[in-house]
Amino acid sequence: MIEYWNRLASRERLILVLCGSVVLLVLYYFLVIDPLRTQSSNLATQIQAQQASLVWMKQAQQEVLSLSKSTGPQHSLQGSLFATVDRQATQYSLKPALKRLEPIGDDKVKLTFEQADFQNLINFLAQMQELYHVSVQTLSIQRGARSGYVDARLELTLNGGES
Repeated sequence: MIEYWNRLASRERLILVLCGSVVLLVLYYFLVIDPLRTQSSNLATQIQAQQASLVWMKQAQQEVLSLSKSTGPQHSLQGSLFATVDRQATQYSLKPALKRLEPIGDDKVKLTFEQADFQNLINFLAQMQELYHVSVQTLSIQRGARSGYVDARLELTLNGGES
């Protein structure tokens, strides 16, 4: 290889050095710079999506909090809190999304929804508050795969019950 190099004219060596440098620069761009630029762009897009989700969740939180603070005429529970929650979930078409309903004593229940219609869930919570004076103790809502649908975990307590 060295013998071949030495046989080349200085002009040919210069051309090979320049072409080799160009090839190295192009490789560096496509193997290092472009992937970093693409990754940076993807991360910026993810940040924007996460910020939009945060704004949406804060709005949902405010709506849920305002609904949980409203008062209305109290109806007596027909049966246990567990049975009332189950019945109301069916009435608001949330039963298919209700993946877990766990009683905690007589005055508390934990619920887990997957792909629940957000508006139906809010209406369900408002109904439970207005008619049965059931309050939301804990609430975690995540945007679902489809628009307008959420995954939610919450704990409901009868007002006047122990927290």
